[in-house]
Amino acid sequence: IQTGVQLRINGNDKFKKGMHKQALEMYMQGCVGFELYCATNAQDQGMLDEVHVQVRKNTQAAALKTRDFTICIESCDKVLEMEPGDTKSLFRRALAHWRLGDCEKASEDLEQILRMRVTDYDKVQDSAQSKRAARKLLRQIEASEERAEIIEARMAKALSRAGASAEEPPAPRHEAP
Repeated sequence: IQTGVQLRINGNDKFKKGMHKQALEMYMQGCVGFELYCATNAQDQGMLDEVHVQVRKNTQAAALKTRDFTICIESCDKVLEMEPGDTKSLFRRALAHWRLGDCEKASEDLEQILRMRVTDYDKVQDSAQSKRAARKLLRQIEASEERAEIIEARMAKALSRAGASAEEPPAPRHEAP
């Protein structure tokens, strides 16, 4: 646990300095340790899992900064296995999926955030912020899909024109006498 915590602290320091790639490497080293180690009792395993989740969330943030979207998705998946419904991980996974061009998976995660019901008073503020961010990103995804459809339609139209003009014989030229 101490090694993982120290890697997280060192990674946080690198992250704050804008050294995101180095931070990501430190966080990932910590994650490997947490994956390999199992505690001997439930209390220690609970502490281990808690720190592992924190390191995984830091990994997500660093991976987004370095554009390592598959690493981000993997870390989000791990956190969601340990803490189903974690809105931060759902949002980050949606963002990573979107950046990889998978708008459908991104939208599914965002819609899951929007469907969540919060009964814990202490989590209401976080939930409201998560839902606002999810709605905003969902609108961006929809706008990007609409732009892509417009571009595809224009390209198809241009290609059909180019194909039609290639099939037509050239107009006869009239030479001056």
